Amino acid sequence: MQITKLKIKGNETEIHYTSDSDRTNSKTTVYKSFDKQSSEFLNALQEFKPYLLEVLDLDEKYGEGMTITGLTLKEENPAAEDFANFGIVISAVKSLENSNAPLCLNTPYIPPYRNENSVTVMDAYLAKDIVGIIGFCERFISGSERAQGELFSVKEVTK
Repeated sequence: MQITKLKIKGNETEIHYTSDSDRTNSKTTVYKSFDKQSSEFLNALQEFKPYLLEVLDLDEKYGEGMTITGLTLKEENPAAEDFANFGIVISAVKSLENSNAPLCLNTPYIPPYRNENSVTVMDAYLAKDIVGIIGFCERFISGSERAQGELFSVKEVTK
Protein backbone atom coordinates (compact mmCIF):
# COMPACT_ATOMS: atom_id res chain seq x y z
CA MET A 1 0.00 0.00 0.00
CA GLN A 2 1.39 3.38 -1.06
CA ILE A 3 -0.27 6.41 0.60
CA THR A 4 -0.55 9.25 -1.94
CA LYS A 5 -2.92 11.74 -0.31
CA LEU A 6 -4.40 12.60 3.07
CA LYS A 7 -7.21 15.12 3.60
CA ILE A 8 -8.93 15.89 6.89
CA LYS A 9 -11.93 18.17 7.31
CA GLY A 10 -13.68 17.98 10.66
CA ASN A 11 -14.42 14.33 11.36
CA GLU A 12 -14.04 13.38 7.70
CA THR A 13 -10.82 11.63 6.71
CA GLU A 14 -9.93 10.83 3.12
CA ILE A 15 -6.88 8.72 2.34
CA HIS A 16 -5.81 7.85 -1.20
CA TYR A 17 -3.51 4.90 -1.71
CA THR A 18 -2.28 2.78 -4.58
CA SER A 19 -1.46 -0.88 -4.76
CA ASP A 20 0.62 -2.37 -7.54
CA SER A 21 -1.02 -5.22 -9.36
CA ASP A 22 2.00 -5.69 -11.62
CA ARG A 23 4.93 -3.69 -12.98
CA THR A 24 2.89 -1.52 -15.34
CA ASN A 25 -0.48 -1.20 -13.59
CA SER A 26 -1.60 0.08 -10.23
CA LYS A 27 -4.95 0.43 -8.52
CA THR A 28 -5.88 3.64 -6.70
CA THR A 29 -8.29 3.41 -3.78
CA VAL A 30 -9.96 6.31 -1.97
CA TYR A 31 -10.75 5.47 1.64
CA LYS A 32 -13.29 7.81 3.32
CA SER A 33 -14.26 7.70 6.96
CA PHE A 34 -16.48 9.84 9.13
CA ASP A 35 -14.96 8.52 12.37
CA LYS A 36 -13.18 11.14 14.45
CA GLN A 37 -9.42 10.87 14.26
CA SER A 38 -7.29 10.24 17.34
CA SER A 39 -5.63 13.33 18.83
CA GLU A 40 -2.22 11.73 18.15
CA PHE A 41 -3.08 11.47 14.44
CA LEU A 42 -4.19 15.11 14.29
CA ASN A 43 -1.12 16.27 16.24
CA ALA A 44 1.18 14.36 13.87
CA LEU A 45 -0.43 16.16 10.93
CA GLN A 46 0.18 19.55 12.60
CA GLU A 47 3.92 18.74 12.76
CA PHE A 48 4.06 19.80 9.09
CA LYS A 49 3.18 23.44 9.88
CA PRO A 50 6.80 24.66 10.32
CA TYR A 51 7.70 23.24 6.89
CA LEU A 52 4.75 25.02 5.26
CA LEU A 53 5.74 28.31 6.90
CA GLU A 54 9.36 27.89 5.81
CA VAL A 55 8.55 27.04 2.17
CA LEU A 56 6.06 29.92 1.87
CA ASP A 57 8.47 32.35 3.60
CA LEU A 58 5.92 33.12 6.30
CA ASP A 59 6.65 34.27 9.82
CA GLU A 60 6.05 31.78 12.65
CA LYS A 61 3.43 34.15 14.07
CA TYR A 62 1.46 33.81 10.82
CA GLY A 63 0.96 30.16 11.73
CA GLU A 64 -1.42 31.12 14.55
CA GLY A 65 -4.94 30.12 13.56
CA MET A 66 -3.58 27.84 10.84
CA THR A 67 -4.46 24.15 10.56
CA ILE A 68 -2.75 21.61 8.33
CA THR A 69 -5.55 19.85 6.45
CA GLY A 70 -3.81 17.65 3.93
CA LEU A 71 -0.73 16.16 2.38
CA THR A 72 0.00 14.89 -1.10
CA LEU A 73 2.90 12.44 -1.34
CA LYS A 74 4.85 11.33 -4.38
CA GLU A 75 7.37 8.52 -4.27
CA GLU A 76 10.08 9.36 -6.77
CA ASN A 77 12.26 6.27 -6.42
CA PRO A 78 10.33 3.20 -5.22
CA ALA A 79 13.52 1.11 -5.27
CA ALA A 80 15.09 3.21 -2.50
CA GLU A 81 14.96 1.58 0.90
CA ASP A 82 14.43 4.72 2.94
CA PHE A 83 11.73 7.35 2.92
CA ALA A 84 14.02 10.12 1.74
CA ASN A 85 12.67 9.46 -1.75
CA PHE A 86 9.30 11.12 -1.07
CA GLY A 87 8.23 14.53 -2.28
CA ILE A 88 5.34 16.33 -0.60
CA VAL A 89 2.78 19.14 -0.98
CA ILE A 90 1.36 20.48 2.30
CA SER A 91 -2.12 22.04 2.45
CA ALA A 92 -3.55 24.22 5.22
CA VAL A 93 -6.33 26.63 6.08
CA LYS A 94 -6.01 29.80 8.12
CA SER A 95 -8.90 31.57 9.77
CA LEU A 96 -9.29 35.25 8.87
CA GLU A 97 -10.63 38.08 11.01
CA ASN A 98 -12.60 39.78 8.25
CA SER A 99 -14.04 36.75 6.48
CA ASN A 100 -16.18 33.74 7.30
CA ALA A 101 -14.22 31.65 4.80
CA PRO A 102 -10.65 30.56 5.58
CA LEU A 103 -7.59 31.25 3.49
CA CYS A 104 -6.43 28.05 1.74
CA LEU A 105 -2.68 27.55 1.39
CA ASN A 106 -0.63 24.97 -0.52
CA THR A 107 3.12 24.68 -0.69
CA PRO A 108 4.77 24.14 -4.03
CA TYR A 109 6.01 20.58 -4.47
CA ILE A 110 8.84 19.87 -2.01
CA PRO A 111 11.11 17.37 -3.76
CA PRO A 112 13.22 14.83 -1.93
CA TYR A 113 16.83 15.70 -1.25
CA ARG A 114 18.83 14.66 -4.31
CA ASN A 115 22.25 16.28 -3.96
CA GLU A 116 23.97 19.36 -2.56
CA ASN A 117 22.95 21.40 -5.64
CA SER A 118 19.20 20.93 -5.13
CA VAL A 119 17.18 23.51 -3.22
CA THR A 120 14.65 21.85 -0.94
CA VAL A 121 13.54 21.99 2.68
CA MET A 122 13.42 18.21 2.64
CA ASP A 123 15.66 16.97 5.40
CA ALA A 124 15.87 14.01 7.75
CA TYR A 125 13.25 15.56 10.08
CA LEU A 126 10.68 16.09 7.34
CA ALA A 127 11.37 12.59 5.97
CA LYS A 128 10.83 11.19 9.49
CA ASP A 129 7.52 13.09 9.81
CA ILE A 130 6.43 11.67 6.43
CA VAL A 131 7.21 8.14 7.65
CA GLY A 132 5.21 8.85 10.81
CA ILE A 133 2.12 10.16 9.04
CA ILE A 134 2.17 7.25 6.58
CA GLY A 135 2.07 4.93 9.59
CA PHE A 136 -0.87 6.87 11.07
CA CYS A 137 -2.74 6.61 7.75
CA GLU A 138 -2.17 2.86 7.52
CA ARG A 139 -3.33 2.35 11.11
CA PHE A 140 -6.38 4.57 10.52
CA ILE A 141 -7.38 2.46 7.53
CA SER A 142 -6.97 -0.70 9.62
CA GLY A 143 -9.29 0.69 12.31
CA SER A 144 -6.98 2.15 14.93
CA GLU A 145 -5.93 5.82 15.35
CA ARG A 146 -9.54 6.83 15.80
CA ALA A 147 -10.96 8.74 18.74
CA GLN A 148 -12.99 5.84 20.03
CA GLY A 149 -12.81 4.48 23.50
CA GLU A 150 -12.43 0.82 24.26
CA LEU A 151 -15.74 -0.99 24.42
CA PHE A 152 -14.68 -3.17 27.29
CA SER A 153 -12.13 -2.57 29.94
CA VAL A 154 -9.58 -5.33 30.12
CA LYS A 155 -9.00 -6.72 33.61
CA GLU A 156 -6.37 -9.24 34.41
CA VAL A 157 -7.71 -12.27 36.23
CA THR A 158 -5.34 -14.13 38.49
CA LYS A 159 -6.03 -17.28 40.41
